[in-house]
Amino acid sequence: MNPMMTMTAEPKRIETDGIIKLDGKRGKRLGFTSDLFDGYLWKRDKRIIISFIESRDPGKGHLKALFDRIESLGYTIAVPTPSNRMRMICEKRGMTARMEGDCEMMVKR
Repeated sequence: MNPMMTMTAEPKRIETDGIIKLDGKRGKRLGFTSDLFDGYLWKRDKRIIISFIESRDPGKGHLKALFDRIESLGYTIAVPTPSNRMRMICEKRGMTARMEGDCEMMVKR
């Protein structure tokens, strides 16, 4: 028996950069499921970009839970060109706007 097989491994992080689809393996790991959201996320390095999402049940805390889960896995969150409502949500989380290239991005201070 291979001794490496008996060792307990830490849970895998989301390793591959690119789109994170609803209900996909990576999406489910984050709690990004079609019963709660519509849209997609994007991973780049150690950052999850909230490219386009819409809550299916606004005001119920699903977005907060998603943000909390992303951060608990050690990722930072970025929100490009946020709507007014998303900007308010981001500001409550201590995020501020800054320019990254030609795009305004909400990120943690």
